[in-house]
Amino acid sequence: MAQPKLQNYLNLSPKTKTYSYRRRIPAKYKIHFLKSDGKLRGNEWNESLKTKSMSIALKKGSEVNTRFECNIQLAKQIMAVSNEGDVRTRSQKTKQVAENFRLLGIHPDQAPTILESEEAANKFISKATEAINELRDYQEKVGLRLLGSLKMKYILPMIFIKKCKLE
Repeated sequence: MAQPKLQNYLNLSPKTKTYSYRRRIPAKYKIHFLKSDGKLRGNEWNESLKTKSMSIALKKGSEVNTRFECNIQLAKQIMAVSNEGDVRTRSQKTKQVAENFRLLGIHPDQAPTILESEEAANKFISKATEAINELRDYQEKVGLRLLGSLKMKYILPMIFIKKCKLE
């Protein structure tokens, strides 16, 4: 199936004369589309491009469209490997992940403080690194294509800050 042209998703506001990106989200993938504040996007991805120039709108729209397409692909992959019988809410799943991190000893609340030894910080970092590597291996094993690399600086930012303060 041919992809529709990007211009089909660009709208010019009659009031402000600025462009926005607007595209319907397929119903079966809606739960995978979240705003930056963590709330569901609803039926449409509607994002202001904050420009009155068509050429700039096309460039910004292309970036937004790429994010949209990546979300669709990721949602398809998640649905392909997810357990259909799992009806837990997002909050329940988040609590379970946090509990698993605590059991592994890698929850951010368990990170050593700057007053603790460098050995304690290194031990915590190595445990967290090992868990992340296991997660990467699992994702590759089940066929999840990672969109961008899973970087520790996004997952464990305070650990690096604490480690830097130790040195």
